Amino acid sequence: MAAHLALATRIEPDRILIAPADLLDDPGWLATAVALPPMPDGRQTRLDIELLLDGRGASAPSGLLLNESDWAGFESRGHRFNLMPEDIGEHGVDLALIVDPSGQPVINSFRRLPYAEQQRWNVGYRDPSGRPRSISLRLTAHPVTAPSHEVEEE
Repeated sequence: MAAHLALATRIEPDRILIAPADLLDDPGWLATAVALPPMPDGRQTRLDIELLLDGRGASAPSGLLLNESDWAGFESRGHRFNLMPEDIGEHGVDLALIVDPSGQPVINSFRRLPYAEQQRWNVGYRDPSGRPRSISLRLTAHPVTAPSHEVEEE
């Protein structure tokens, strides 16, 4: 969601900072940032992704760290992928996927991924010329326990 609003986030051990993306390189950007408390422990998952576009391997992130209810995205060969863990539980993650293949209408999907179990997610569509196309993601989710956020007293 933040990317669609031209916002960027920076996760620090004691807070999450949100600011307009075009101000992150500005030395005074902290003055405009919104500071939120850190993510609670156990509310992250790491996702390994293998991607095939029309049966051919394509680049995809491995070890993508996802926060609950926060969108993360990547692009590969003209396709935009957005992923969000809607619920990160003890045994797996409920994952939402939005695919925007080469400027086509967005394809939405939802899947439950048990931890450490590879699952294939297939998406079929037709390109503007009517030719059938395929997207296949092999996903493996791993639980992540966030470090404790203890503040040192001086």
